[in-house]
This record gives sequence, structure tokens and C-alpha cells, in this order.
Amino acid sequence: MTAIAPPSRIADVLGQAPLAGIFPLPDGRRARLDAVADVYRKLQPDRVHAHGSQAGAYVRLNRIIPTKAIVYTPHCYAFERRDVSVTRRMLYFLTECALASRAATVAASSRREYHLAARLHRTHRIIHVPYVPPLTDHPVSLPNDRNSLPIAVAIGPLCPQRDPSFFAQTAASAPAAANWIWAGGGDKVLRRTLEDAGVHVTGPLPSRKVAALLRTAAVYVHTAAWEDNSSTLLRAAHAGLPVAARHTRALEALHLPDLARSPQDLAATALRLTVPGPERTAHRARLVHALQLHSDAAIQASRLSEAYSIFTPKTAPAPDDPETHESVPIIPNQSQTRSSGRRR
Repeated sequence: MTAIAPPSRIADVLGQAPLAGIFPLPDGRRARLDAVADVYRKLQPDRVHAHGSQAGAYVRLNRIIPTKAIVYTPHCYAFERRDVSVTRRMLYFLTECALASRAATVAASSRREYHLAARLHRTHRIIHVPYVPPLTDHPVSLPNDRNSLPIAVAIGPLCPQRDPSFFAQTAASAPAAANWIWAGGGDKVLRRTLEDAGVHVTGPLPSRKVAALLRTAAVYVHTAAWEDNSSTLLRAAHAGLPVAARHTRALEALHLPDLARSPQDLAATALRLTVPGPERTAHRARLVHALQLHSDAAIQASRLSEAYSIFTPKTAPAPDDPETHESVPIIPNQSQTRSSGRRR
């Protein structure tokens, strides 16, 4: 496997999979298109897997790459974003429509992405390739110190997609009931918003310290405003934590339990799930059931192998998905884009 990535992402790419080679992606759209074409000419690969909306654009706009060779994973379509205007999201949607015919296979990374792809790529093959986190974290258990406050933790970069402002409002609605921690760094304004609400922000942490933090936590709190799937949520769930999550269409499609629509409801849910007892146990059982597809690396490998196999023009539901695609609005109206915890 060979990868093409911006210089700032090379370290991340190297840490995810063994690679035969890596090519830096230069700055500038024209330069990037040329770089992708140059690498294709040099390697002549059987498959080109474009991961992400930008990669999908650079690969599919390159006519030198045959459609039958392209596998596309949007990893959250750009028109799902909630930090840009409806007009811009519509532009992203129209771009995806225009480029839809330039991928033999869509390897969707979530159920919602699978359903959206089915509406955009009606004549092409669509395969749900579930994300399975590395199973390196030891199962967690509730701390034995009954006098200490439970730890409610979120993990991820401080950016609009993760919506730390929603987490800040969640913590502010119950500041004395838990130790609210955000593990991650990024935007300084968002960090200040969290700290003003009494949240401890750790800054970026290495994986081993994230694992240690999860072992001390009582609940994982997820506040992303949009997404396809969340590696941190899956990691926390696989480590044995209950998950108090904000409602999104992607998580609803996963049938995650106890989704909350407001910061106040999210805080109440998180605090209930810190208490040992039948509710926490039942929540964990429903969570494990909802995420069972994301626990099987063999299924992931099988689906990816299928995505890389010889192209046959076919759209078929993945085995875990219903025959009838859910009816979902692709571009919501303006009222649906306003989240109660967002700072504009």
C-alpha cells in the first residue's frame, strides 16, 4: 500500500498502517491534482482508494485514473457540515453529484454514509466497511473511591465539528456533580470556552495517556455536531464505558441508546450513567449490541477486500443494513442547523 498525504498528516498516516511508500501532497489545488496524476503514472495501481472529500475530489477529477480503479470513502460528506452556510453545503452536494459517476465503488464508513451514498451513486457498488478501533485498551471499571466525583470525559480536537461549546454548556449545567475533562487541543477560543465552564482541558495526549484517562473515567460524553462515525466514541465503548452522546443522524442510524438533544439532557444522562446499577448495565448492553459490527475486524477486512475486488455495477444493501434505504434530508433547512450549544 502506498499513500499520498499533506506533510502535516504524514505522521498520522505512518502510524495507521504499514506502507510501501508515501508521497507528500504539495500546497495548491493544481499542484495536488498534478501530484496525484504523477503518482498514478508511476505506480499504475489496480485500485486508488480516495479517503475523504478532498482526496475524493483530487482523484475523481484526474481523468488519467480510470473510474473502475477508484474506491471512494467520503468519511463524512462535506455537505454534512454544520459550520458553513446552507449555500456552501449545497455547493458541496452538487459537487458530489457531479463526481458521483467517477467511482466504481463507495466504501462507506458508517450506516448513514452508506444510505447517503446509495442516493448519490445509484448505479455503482456501495459497501459498508465498518471502522473497528484497535483493541488495545483494557476494560474500565468504576473507581473505588466513593468520595470522589465521577469523571466525565470527551476526547478529540478542539474544532467546530466536535462542538466543544456544547460540551461546555453540558458541564455548566452540572458543574459540581462531576469532574468534566476534555482530552485534546486545538482552537484557543474553544479551549477558553471550555475552561470558563469549569472543564479541565488536557491538551493533546499520546494514546497511552488517553487509555489511562479512559480507565479512570465513569462515562464518555460525545458532543459532535456532525460526523459519519467517531473513532473516540468507539474506543471508549470498546473500553467498557457507557456513552452519553448528543443526537445526530449518524448516531441515530447506529441505534445508539440514550441520545440527548440538549446540553441539559446530555448532562442528566451522563450523570445517571455514572451510577452503578440496572440503568448503567442495560445501557452498556444496548451499546454493545448497537456497535457489534464495529467489533469484528474480520468483517472489516472482508468488506474492504470486497471493495477492492473487480468492479461490477451494482448497488446492494450491506448485510447489516435494511433493504429499504432510510429517507434522510441531504441538505437540512436553516432551522435544523442551529444547535442549542453552538457559538456562532
